Amino acid sequence: MKFTLASFSVAVVAFAATAVNATFDLTQRNNLAVYWGQNAHGSYDNTTEKQQQNLLTYCQDSNVDLISIGFVNTWNSTGGQPVVNFANSCTGYQFFLGTDLLWCPSIASDIQACQALGKKILISLGGASPTYAGFSTAEEADAFAYKIWNAFGRGWTYYRPFGEAIVDGFDFDIEKLPALYYEKFAYRLQKLAAADTSKRYYLTAAPQCPNPDEHLSTALSKVAFDAIFVQFYNNPGCSADKWTGAGGDQSTNSVFNFGMWDSWVKSNAKNPSMKIFVGLPASSKVAIGGGYVPKAIAANIVADLARFSSFGGVSLWDASEAVLNTGYIQYIKDALMKIPAMKKRGFFGLWA
Repeated sequence: MKFTLASFSVAVVAFAATAVNATFDLTQRNNLAVYWGQNAHGSYDNTTEKQQQNLLTYCQDSNVDLISIGFVNTWNSTGGQPVVNFANSCTGYQFFLGTDLLWCPSIASDIQACQALGKKILISLGGASPTYAGFSTAEEADAFAYKIWNAFGRGWTYYRPFGEAIVDGFDFDIEKLPALYYEKFAYRLQKLAAADTSKRYYLTAAPQCPNPDEHLSTALSKVAFDAIFVQFYNNPGCSADKWTGAGGDQSTNSVFNFGMWDSWVKSNAKNPSMKIFVGLPASSKVAIGGGYVPKAIAANIVADLARFSSFGGVSLWDASEAVLNTGYIQYIKDALMKIPAMKKRGFFGLWA
């Protein structure tokens, strides 16, 4: 899905920012999430002014409700610390002494500014990099949960890439095998976050669309995740470009299969009220395995998915590409806002 890229030079480019009025609300179905941190546009175009901008730039778009920062892409490196990679977006950085872990003050200040604008910011773990795997034992997974909580949550350690900034949750974008003990890791994060009553944390995952997902199905069936950003791209058969029209069959892996995911969540997930986001690529250039749909078709897919109570919104890969695809974000957000609101009722997801 996502690429761990070499660093690119920081660019400054004008971006249309409007007054922020979006709020992330999992009881509704109009949420728009984007991934940020990997400069996907830079994977095929090194034009300076088109590179990924700072986090705050994208937070200033009123259409965006949540941004997931990627990635923590190595669990255990020099000095026993994880490794983060944010492509061109860790300016003013230095490595923590004796480690390969970056301190990113520019991102830290942007996180706090984004949260002041009402945006939710997650830290995403994994990605398409081959530099991580599961855990050898349940105890190892448990210990890593403490390490991540202390590094990015309200816990404390010297090794905090974002300093005093505290994320709003944790995203599992696990794409490498072996996928062992992620349920233990997620469970411990749940317990640690639940003990912090000062704010609401979210636990999300980004499974591939073939159902069940070979990396995350065990964790999703044993831990109450809040939402999943299903990758309906780079997966021949079930990608978004295989959507067959309004009211069409979505019950097998041979077609766009949101309906199959809806059924799986309601019958197999630990949290049967977990919300499903349709994950779309923001251009064909970042979905070389297929799945890109033009904005008009994306809007039609959104309207069709209103029939599923599990539908929570759209997630886009990635921010750098989305803003260069003129009108794509706005078109999708407009379609989301047309979906009738669900009747308010208790939503008992993780850490509610």
